[in-house]
Amino acid sequence: MWVLRVSDLLEMFGPPPSHEELQRAKLLVEWRREFFTIFVSHQWLSTQHPDPDGLQLEILKKAVQNIIDGTVTVESDVVSQLRQQLRRFSAKERRQLANAYIWFDWFSIPQIPNSKAELGIQSIPFYVEACQLFVALVPPLRHCAAQQDCDLVSWLSRGWCRAEMWCRLLADGSGTDVPMVVVSGADQVEFAKPLQWVQNPVHEGEFSCESDRKSVGNFVQAALDNKLRRLAAAGQSDLLRYYVARYEEFLGLAAPKRDVHSFASRFGFQSLQAAVRQTHGMGAMACAALSGDAGLVRALAAQGAPIQSRLRAMPEVGVEDGWTPLHLATIGRDELAVAELLQLQADPNSTDSLLKIPVLGLCHTTSAVTMLVEHRADVNLRLPPCLMSPLASACSRQASVAVTSKLIELGAEVNLSSGGTGMGPLACLANTAASNPHCLEQLTLLIQNKADINQPCRTSGLFNLLEWVCRAHVLVVRDKTLAGIRFTADLSTTALGHAAFFGADRMVQHLLDLHADPEIRNKRGRTPAQLARHARVQQIFDDHATSFSI
Repeated sequence: MWVLRVSDLLEMFGPPPSHEELQRAKLLVEWRREFFTIFVSHQWLSTQHPDPDGLQLEILKKAVQNIIDGTVTVESDVVSQLRQQLRRFSAKERRQLANAYIWFDWFSIPQIPNSKAELGIQSIPFYVEACQLFVALVPPLRHCAAQQDCDLVSWLSRGWCRAEMWCRLLADGSGTDVPMVVVSGADQVEFAKPLQWVQNPVHEGEFSCESDRKSVGNFVQAALDNKLRRLAAAGQSDLLRYYVARYEEFLGLAAPKRDVHSFASRFGFQSLQAAVRQTHGMGAMACAALSGDAGLVRALAAQGAPIQSRLRAMPEVGVEDGWTPLHLATIGRDELAVAELLQLQADPNSTDSLLKIPVLGLCHTTSAVTMLVEHRADVNLRLPPCLMSPLASACSRQASVAVTSKLIELGAEVNLSSGGTGMGPLACLANTAASNPHCLEQLTLLIQNKADINQPCRTSGLFNLLEWVCRAHVLVVRDKTLAGIRFTADLSTTALGHAAFFGADRMVQHLLDLHADPEIRNKRGRTPAQLARHARVQQIFDDHATSFSI
């Protein structure tokens, strides 16, 4: 396993040299276990060279230097912070980074096709697990040949990138504190959201060489099997059952139908009776619902398994505290389990305990939406302190355009602001737009259906007080304030302000093109341009102001 010193990386200029060039220059070091090592995952910007103009390299260098200097603070995403799942790069980690080593495919794997190059590719799961930090290098740049954007959205679509990400999150020692960092710019660096990997299975990714799909699937399956063994040994029964229930879905395999006799042993219960009696966590009904097995749902209900059992939060896989079996069935890809639970009188308007997101906002398919509404799910559910309407939740969770279109067709209001936070569908879309492949299509759909592009979020009740408290905190602490507190302090802005805050450059540009007003001030008196935290987004506002004045 060949790695490069960070100190040597920081001295590079122009197109990065290949493995063979670095070997001749005696700059590559054979990896040792005591090294603090960074695995860098990225997309190639041409067919023959990963970075022909050195643009990715320059951003990586600046981002690393900014982290070491403390110029950039690396912390959890805002939603994780609001759930009190805080992680921040410490001073010790910054010092480790200064003396670290980099694994980067162009540097670390022979580029001349031979047996060593092939072995290097096959060893990527080991390389990922051997590193203490995983970096997704995803600045928005153009592919030289394809003339397509290469950014976080396209990185998440690539099969090899997904495989590297999954190997990291299934590796030994991973969990809710996974050190996986997304670098979107020299000043835009944050820890990844758990949802980004759960929603992107490897077998559904794009591969330049179709034969890679099977070989990559094999080592992801091996990583998943190892994960199951570690969870079993550690006694983490809820997470173990979650992975077992979604095993076939994650790998693209045909799901076997199971009867109640094989159920208990498959999911690690002592007996069927023990599985049925469990009313919290991943009990019998939750496992069956998540696996999408309608027959098993029916059989377990006949045995007395509760339909409305509640789950504990599992941040690693994006499961919220208070979810029911119907929530789990809805996030899966097989709506037959959804139909069975609804027939058994599961509550179609149940929400989680913290964010109060309704089941309807989690749907993957239009048929699941239709079934839920037919069973009296409210498309405009507003149960205080519900933070998101079903449509707003669908936009936030990057649902397909077909799903959001179906919600609107069934009566979802595009300007409905959620109780407390005052966030409507446009604002929720803006908050996750940077990683949303459907972002611009969703935006167009909402505008076509008369969404108010300049609607500000208006907090009320407890959230009004929370906003004031965060504003006071920002005034006192200033630059050292957590992003989650800054977000809450400026919550009462428009969708343009939200997109600016979260660095969603594509959505910022599109909103400005649609004549969104950049001068609307929030309760704190700040315009969307003043909420931009990253140079790239600020440049868009500057260019717009210049062209508007001309």
